[in-house]
Amino acid sequence: MVRQARVLAQATSDLVNAMRSDAEVEVDVDNSKKLLAAAKLLADATARMVEAAKGAAAYPENEDQQQRLREAAEGLRVATNAAAQNAIKKKLINRLENAAKQAAAAATQTIAAAQNAAASNKNTAAHQQLVQSCKAVADHIPQLVQGVRGSQAKPEDLSAQLALIIASQNFLQPGSKMVTSAKSSVPTVTDQAAAMQLGQCAKNLATCLAELRTSAQKAHEACGPMEIDSALTAIQTLRSELQDAKLAASNVQLKPLPGESLEKCAQDLGSTSKAVGSSMAQLLTCAAQGNEHYTGIAARETAQALKTLAQAARGVAASTMDPKAAAAMLDSARDVMEGSAVLIHEAKQALMSDGDAESQQRLAQVAKAVSHSLNNCVNCLPGQKDVDMALKSIGEASKKLLIETIPLASKSFQEAQNDLTQTAADLNQSAGEVVHASRSSSNQLASASGKFSQDFDEFLDAGIEMAGHTQKKDDQVQVIGNLKNISMASSKLLLAAKSLSVDPAAANAKNLLAAAARAVTDSINQLITLCTQQAPGQKECDNALRELEAVRGMLDNPSEPVSDLSYFDCIESVMENSKVLGESMAGISQNCKTGDVLAFGDCVGSASKALCGLTEAAAQASYLVGVSDPNSQAGHQGLVDPIQFARANQAIQMACQNLVDPQSSPSQVLSAATIVAKHTSALCNACRLASSKTTNPVAKRHFVQSAKEVANTTANLVKTIKALDGDFSEENRNRCRVATAPLIEAVENLTTFASNPEFASVPAKISNEGSAAQEPILQSARSMLDSSTHLLKTARSLVINPKDPPTWSVLAGHSRTVSDSIKSLITAIRDKAPGQRECDSSIDNINKCIRDIEQASLAAISQNLPSRDDISLEALQEQLTSTVQEIGHLIDPVSTAARGEASQLGHK
Repeated sequence: MVRQARVLAQATSDLVNAMRSDAEVEVDVDNSKKLLAAAKLLADATARMVEAAKGAAAYPENEDQQQRLREAAEGLRVATNAAAQNAIKKKLINRLENAAKQAAAAATQTIAAAQNAAASNKNTAAHQQLVQSCKAVADHIPQLVQGVRGSQAKPEDLSAQLALIIASQNFLQPGSKMVTSAKSSVPTVTDQAAAMQLGQCAKNLATCLAELRTSAQKAHEACGPMEIDSALTAIQTLRSELQDAKLAASNVQLKPLPGESLEKCAQDLGSTSKAVGSSMAQLLTCAAQGNEHYTGIAARETAQALKTLAQAARGVAASTMDPKAAAAMLDSARDVMEGSAVLIHEAKQALMSDGDAESQQRLAQVAKAVSHSLNNCVNCLPGQKDVDMALKSIGEASKKLLIETIPLASKSFQEAQNDLTQTAADLNQSAGEVVHASRSSSNQLASASGKFSQDFDEFLDAGIEMAGHTQKKDDQVQVIGNLKNISMASSKLLLAAKSLSVDPAAANAKNLLAAAARAVTDSINQLITLCTQQAPGQKECDNALRELEAVRGMLDNPSEPVSDLSYFDCIESVMENSKVLGESMAGISQNCKTGDVLAFGDCVGSASKALCGLTEAAAQASYLVGVSDPNSQAGHQGLVDPIQFARANQAIQMACQNLVDPQSSPSQVLSAATIVAKHTSALCNACRLASSKTTNPVAKRHFVQSAKEVANTTANLVKTIKALDGDFSEENRNRCRVATAPLIEAVENLTTFASNPEFASVPAKISNEGSAAQEPILQSARSMLDSSTHLLKTARSLVINPKDPPTWSVLAGHSRTVSDSIKSLITAIRDKAPGQRECDSSIDNINKCIRDIEQASLAAISQNLPSRDDISLEALQEQLTSTVQEIGHLIDPVSTAARGEASQLGHK
């Protein structure tokens, strides 16, 4: 040990002398001071080790002296690393540059090999998957090459080095997917030369990716601690650019860049605002846990998202014709940059003072301020202000419901009833227009939301007028309560429309909007049922017609799952609901003849529910048919399912609202409690599963902690629900209201954290061929709704005048059309069952292969099997091995898809 210490002392002495010589010739004064300071630290550490070595040599048996020598040697190692950090970093960056070059070249060769093999690939699904992975890699190659060039051009620039590291890390995932897709395609390529080339290129790329992963990791460890400072610098640069853009806008010199449009930039800004929020949630979690490595990554991702946000904000400002709107957009975006810079600075401070409660609290306050700035920025988008004005208008109008004494009616009961019915129809139609406009331009959404708020105001006045006709105080309270529910449902509809228009690709946004529209319809129906005294059967038919109109939108281009139903569940749902509908239609006809109005109303209600169920099942089945088409891009399961989290979040919020609603009955409270328990349990299980799968230690801890928070807040809520169930007093209801707030907050925070792209699944994308395959199901469902609407309108007339023979003939015709459309719907769903065509084709291919093997076996026995000169034995053995491995890998996925994931069967 002492002898090695002498060798080490001589080596460090040489290093100190070399560093002092470099400091003398260094032109940059700061670098010279850094070199001298590092040389002094190294010299001091060397001196301490020499003293320890002398002590160990004098007392060779003394354990304390040996321990001092070990500690001094470790101190010298740390000092040497610090002194030689720049040299080590340079070596690692050079290694990463070479690895990145090799990976880019290997990826280019693999893409070329994939294109060469495309013509002879028998498996359409495997080829489609390979094409998609090649496109993803092709998009990342320019960034990787640019990263290498930037690092070589500026070898001392930290930001250039970090850009190379980021480009390398971003390249790994798509590169690995392409390797997997290429290996999966090799066995199905009939051209032997093309198959061998593809397989060899895939192997070479896999080797290059392994080297790139190692090099990027080591370079990140060397440069990583500087990521937070680099992110801060990038954000401050963005702030300056936005300031320059505002100056250009004020001089009418700000022009859109090529390819920019108002709608595109608005959507980019909306979707990026969510990415910023998600990355900031990651940043807070990492900083709270004191993990410097992942805090640096989160800071980098935040800076990247903010760069996209700034570009989108500039594009919106440049594309708008209103100078004030442009200035407001740029100002709000600059506020986001300023707040984000403060947030990252506070995160850096929190890392230095790990566990400091005051620092954590300050960090949370800054995060709330940035979130507020983000919302302001989104609200500056075209159309958003109009939706906000509509929301404000609804809020102002709803204040009429807070008065203690309802004014006396100024119209007759019949006039008030007619007004309520007409304004209800107008409001329901406006709700449908808002749903449609949210998928169109911002101008259409602005117009639709303005009309909706106007129709709401008229409906509210009609509802208050109707409340003035009620004789009992309890009935009046019930009417006002229903009007409040409609007000809340209307606000939620506008918020959902606003959210979808900003980010149309957001998980479950389409379904949330459809659910909000249905909630408006349901709440209108409840009020109409309560208030109006129409001729027999009229209310029930009107309610059913509104419900059918609300679900019709489900059949407009179903590009995401409508429910959790599997394909087989959809078939079962269609069969059950068609049976109920058939019985209800027979009941409608029979009760019209007998004049049994109550039974007629029940049959109409049952028919409406069955038709809504049929529409939902048809929409879900058509989605599954679309994604199962071989030309569609199959989705990939991520760490969490964002749609599951969004649905659970919505269901829990709705259930909590029902819990605290004074109008809720004991059975409704029990139902709401069951919904809360079901969805919180599912979220906790999803968190535990995600925690067990992820390799990210910050995410692992956060998912476990989130599951605990959701479970604890649920347990507290359940206690208050039990107390409420025993005694429906105002005090118990208030306790229940207080207990819902922490649960809603915990679920909201979890949903935001889980929305990070790192965790999310990749949604399926339906091809044109997939859309064409959906059409028979959608056409049958639309025909069913159209004919059912006509049937209900005819039945509404017949129940008043059952002695009208021509109307009976019309009713019979509509009944036949409904029956025929349901038969065609069932046939279409069965014929289009996912994977059937692919299974039949695979069975034929396997049978053909079996026959070929039998023929070859007979030829071998009779010694007539011809030899092959076009391929070597080694290549055949390798091909056989890879094919058998690929078949082995597909057995479980095919089995799983056959049992419950029919949409994946064709792809597997």
